Amino acid sequence: MPSRWTSKDLKNYQHPNDRPDDELKVVKSKYKNVISTANNFPEVNQRSFQSKVERDRAIELCILQRAGIISELEFQPCLHITRANIQYTPDFKYMEDGREVFEEVKGKDMYPWITIRKLWRVYGLGLLRVTRRGTRGHIVMIEEIYPKK
Repeated sequence: MPSRWTSKDLKNYQHPNDRPDDELKVVKSKYKNVISTANNFPEVNQRSFQSKVERDRAIELCILQRAGIISELEFQPCLHITRANIQYTPDFKYMEDGREVFEEVKGKDMYPWITIRKLWRVYGLGLLRVTRRGTRGHIVMIEEIYPKK
């Protein structure tokens, strides 16, 4: 015979989604990245980044834009590459020396990125610059991919 809930039971019941934030489990990222923000920098205020490296590169690019070296900085623009309209979102897009530059900050080369790299070589919309954190903590460019025209 099924049990019935009393009014006292209903009153004391707490749905798992209604728990206070301190009781919720922290979900670990698949690639062990830490989502972070840059609250002290006005251009990227209240924006979350998928990794600390991406956040640090965003701050560097904002400084370069202030200095006039780059212009028209955009964060995560949505692009469609190939005739099949494959959607790709690089980390940054900006103008440098009159040309459009797309930038991707990588921690590791994962399978989806390897496919995007191959597609960019054939159908890319401009220069794709790949950066990564170097051995001494500096962000270094590891590759520039020019599309075949």
